Amino acid sequence: MMQLRYLQECTLNVLSSVKQANGTYRKVPTLVDTYKVQMEELSDQVSSSIYGANMLKTYRLISPYHKLENYLIDKTGCEGDNISKYQISINDYNYKIVAVKRNWIDIELL
Repeated sequence: MMQLRYLQECTLNVLSSVKQANGTYRKVPTLVDTYKVQMEELSDQVSSSIYGANMLKTYRLISPYHKLENYLIDKTGCEGDNISKYQISINDYNYKIVAVKRNWIDIELL
């Protein structure tokens, strides 16, 4: 059950490569949209066997009406527009998307 008092605002950014003057590429985030999410720490044994040592910096996001999950679930099988090109920011911390399911998203602190 999701409670409104636990909702936080997050931003979904897409990372695009921009060529610099010296010839190297730099990833530049571009805002896609803002969402309200509830953030949970992973503490079950199944997650600890999947994520191992990264479990301390891995979190699970759930959005109302699964708006964020429905947007990102289409990006899991694509080759051109993949979830590896997306980044989530919450409270000035950046997270990469690890897994997207119909009911939740697993993210890892960068």
